[in-house]
Amino acid sequence: LNVVGANPVDHPVHAPYTVAGVTIGDNYWPSTGLDEGLSSSTDLNVDMIGTYTYTYTLTDPSGNGPVTAVRTINVGDKIAPVATVDAEDTIVVEVMTKFTFPKVSYSDNYFKNAELGTEWQGSLMPTINTERILTKLGIFTLRFVVDDPSGNVTTVERIVRVGDFTAPEIELAGE
Repeated sequence: LNVVGANPVDHPVHAPYTVAGVTIGDNYWPSTGLDEGLSSSTDLNVDMIGTYTYTYTLTDPSGNGPVTAVRTINVGDKIAPVATVDAEDTIVVEVMTKFTFPKVSYSDNYFKNAELGTEWQGSLMPTINTERILTKLGIFTLRFVVDDPSGNVTTVERIVRVGDFTAPEIELAGE
């Protein structure tokens, strides 16, 4: 009794599992005569990340056995979260003004949003003071990064152009 194919098997969460099966043989009985003595059981749940087994048991018509073969199935998440940033590819803002981070939405094929890690990164971040005021002129990157507990990561990047677009003011002194 031998499992057919890879063992262990890495399998994506939420995907249907196709049983690869086993090969059977005996020193006396032909394989067609062994079919009635073959059974299988599993604790496989393709909708939950984890390690599962598919156990095959064979007893021949003479009562010899049972013998077993076990396939290990590792159900895992290899799909990165999906993220969108509600902003143009290039964001143009005035220096010395309060920066408003763009609205973001994100989701994952397996984990709830509360389980995902999120962070703003990029060269823009050091130019924002504690009051979120943009303090430097230039062209910067702004990245929204979201990752799931399986280690899958998605990054969405925008360019931020911080400029001085306000004309100077002049005030006459006196009458």
